[in-house]
Amino acid sequence: MTGKRKIFKIKLYTMLLPILMVILVCAPMLTSPFEGKYHEREYGEKDVSKNSEDDSSETVSFAETSVGEYGEESKTDFLNPNSDKESKDFSDSFLSKDSFPSEDPAPSVDPTPSVDPTPSVDPTPSVDPAPSVDPTPSVNPSPSVDPVPSVEPIPSADPSPSEEPEDEVLNVTMYDIHSGKIVRFALEDYVLYALAAEMSTEGEKIEALKAQAVAIRSFIVSKSFVDYPQHHGAIACNSYAHCMACKSVDEYFKLSEKSRRLYERAVKETEGQVLTYNGKVATTYFHWCSYGYTESAKDVFGNYVPYLVPVLCSADSEMISKKSYTCRELLIELLGKKEGGALYASLSYDQKGFADVAQTDGGRVKSVIICGKKFEGLQIREILNLASTDFKLSYNRNTETFTFAVYGSGHGVGMSQSGAKVMAADGKTYGQILTHFYKGTVLSLITDKMYPDV
Repeated sequence: MTGKRKIFKIKLYTMLLPILMVILVCAPMLTSPFEGKYHEREYGEKDVSKNSEDDSSETVSFAETSVGEYGEESKTDFLNPNSDKESKDFSDSFLSKDSFPSEDPAPSVDPTPSVDPTPSVDPTPSVDPAPSVDPTPSVNPSPSVDPVPSVEPIPSADPSPSEEPEDEVLNVTMYDIHSGKIVRFALEDYVLYALAAEMSTEGEKIEALKAQAVAIRSFIVSKSFVDYPQHHGAIACNSYAHCMACKSVDEYFKLSEKSRRLYERAVKETEGQVLTYNGKVATTYFHWCSYGYTESAKDVFGNYVPYLVPVLCSADSEMISKKSYTCRELLIELLGKKEGGALYASLSYDQKGFADVAQTDGGRVKSVIICGKKFEGLQIREILNLASTDFKLSYNRNTETFTFAVYGSGHGVGMSQSGAKVMAADGKTYGQILTHFYKGTVLSLITDKMYPDV
């Protein structure tokens, strides 16, 4: 019996030995992912670090690790939808083991209750997150966790639509020659009030009003960087002699509703539009009536401007005014009482009269000799308050009377307002009207570079 028992024990050990070896080999595979020294994930990153002070507690990192496009490792937090949304970088998230979406958990092994997260352990600093790496789609979060798209960060460099800057309002400062005060307008409001002062709505020629609105806007913008002493620090003034007329707010609202509606339509339909020449805002002078031809800026202002040259305007041929002076009266008006009276007393019969009338390219009077003394056409117009320098001078020796027959109205440079109305009645658009009077210019939208801050 004893020999048989020994033989049985040897056979039993021989049978158990392979089983023990299998158990020893398979034991690590049956160990819970939370109880080993570390659990090596699909991508080969160690997600669990042992607490050196307490072997029974361990810290679990639930940030998925993936390899970026350029070979860098990056972490994307699948479980915390609120983690650093306004930063370009993700941070590692430390949660309890129960919320970790284990890929293939062993159902027969329960996690050790004593394993608690250690919140004091910081994420491994050696791993730099890359926001450009998308989360691995094969890992599905638990139902209690928000979807992955909500975790994607919002780059701080891209502003939301509500953060876009608002359009700035351009302003005009105007010196009021009547009150001596500086008045401030929004640019489009100034164009509206100046339009109401410069052109009537008679005939309801909307295209002419629109052309005038663009001319006003272009003129004031082109002059906005020039400091005129007459403006007392403002951009413009409301003097006919220097800038242009401009109604006050009270004066504007005294106009009929029909007229206001036309003015407002003209300004609205051309809002922000200016004429430019070679990329710069054109100085768009205008006048009431040119009587046949407009005038050159060189002959009126002394400077050649390529888009302010004489152009045909036959529609203005009906406006004529006349003024008469005796020889003595005219000399006193032109030279003053003392000098003019003395000159008249020294003149012989034959010396009285005029001679040598010089004309500009536009056919206006450039200069003339009166009673032996030379006068500029602009000087005569200003002193005698003539409507324009386009005048014909005659002299009656019997009555010693000078007569000025004046054609048109205004300095004659740029757009003729009455001519614009006739062109509008003929079906021309405001763009065609403007390019006729301002040669080589184009319609453009105003930018902040064209205008100063006021």
